[in-house]
Amino acid sequence: VKEGEVDQALKMTREKTYPSIGYMVEQGATTIWERWELLTVEHMNSHNHPMHGAFLVWFLKGLGGLEPVPSGKGSELNVHPSIPKELDWVEVKRESLNGEIRIKWEKEKKGVKMEIHVPWNTKVHVRIPEGYLYQGEKEFLLKSGNYEMFLNEQ
Repeated sequence: VKEGEVDQALKMTREKTYPSIGYMVEQGATTIWERWELLTVEHMNSHNHPMHGAFLVWFLKGLGGLEPVPSGKGSELNVHPSIPKELDWVEVKRESLNGEIRIKWEKEKKGVKMEIHVPWNTKVHVRIPEGYLYQGEKEFLLKSGNYEMFLNEQ
């Protein structure tokens, strides 16, 4: 999801009318379908298709902002969460080569509380979401440890 389109992406995951993930759930789906509409027999190739599974990746990479650095070999990660208007909090976890990394953000009055757990022998490049600052900074590096920060609204 491109910067600034997170609210539209969230709407697509929550919407219950056609076409949306919620529509599939309303129609009884327990997996993502190959096509948006409900078709059976000869018209639908698969009711268990990973094509739209990218929504799950978006929860981790988009909302949580957790993404490996291409040259980091697992010991360097990027954190750049998205904060949509209609979500109050997000928590994501992922096992890395050096242990579990966790990111949680929660809206509060005048800003966002963010917690990051960086496992042993790991570096995290943090980029603060649009509209917020952390101690006057937009980007910084964290090493192994537990961090709690408050992002002030700009």
